[in-house]
Amino acid sequence: MTKTRDKIIDNALNLLDEGGLEKLTLKRLADALGIQPPSLYWHFKNKQNLIDAMADSLIKPAACVEYDEYDFETAIIKVADNVREALKSRRDGAKLFAGTYAVTENVVRLADKIIGALRNAGASSDVAAQASLCVIYYVLGFVIEEQSFYVTFQAKGLLESQTELIFTMSKERFPNIHAALPVIMNDDFDERFRFGVSIQVEGIRLLLNKT
Repeated sequence: MTKTRDKIIDNALNLLDEGGLEKLTLKRLADALGIQPPSLYWHFKNKQNLIDAMADSLIKPAACVEYDEYDFETAIIKVADNVREALKSRRDGAKLFAGTYAVTENVVRLADKIIGALRNAGASSDVAAQASLCVIYYVLGFVIEEQSFYVTFQAKGLLESQTELIFTMSKERFPNIHAALPVIMNDDFDERFRFGVSIQVEGIRLLLNKT
């Protein structure tokens, strides 16, 4: 039963890579497996149940890392990096995960490890929970934008034309945008991600120093 369930999840993730989240249907999955759609309900009661299982599988590499050995700053950075890489490993991975709120083994394991790292640093359970959610929400939002960028701009070759358009519009009407344009239109997502995580870490550090 477990092997069959894992095979279904693996095939569903492959279909996600092929067509994205919008084209992932139980019918397409059943066709890929060579079975009738009702057979899937022996393992997943509905599509949302399948997506929850896919999200749990997707996040497993990040959830299986041990973070307790690090100071909380390093732990947060590593969690953020690992979650980002896990979500990026599949097309629409962040969108898939963002729609779940799944209470599954790896999702709970990851949350427990982030909260544990913050509690070990002296945070109360409430502060640790709030801070961990902020970090995860940041990573999810960032990767959704990152994955959308590559589909929308790079695949369609729009980045250069959009940059030129914004540059022309902003010089007189939006001087602050104009001054910041090199950063705004920079497609170095690694640098942008690190900057955002550093702000998260600094904010948590300041919060811990007040408690």
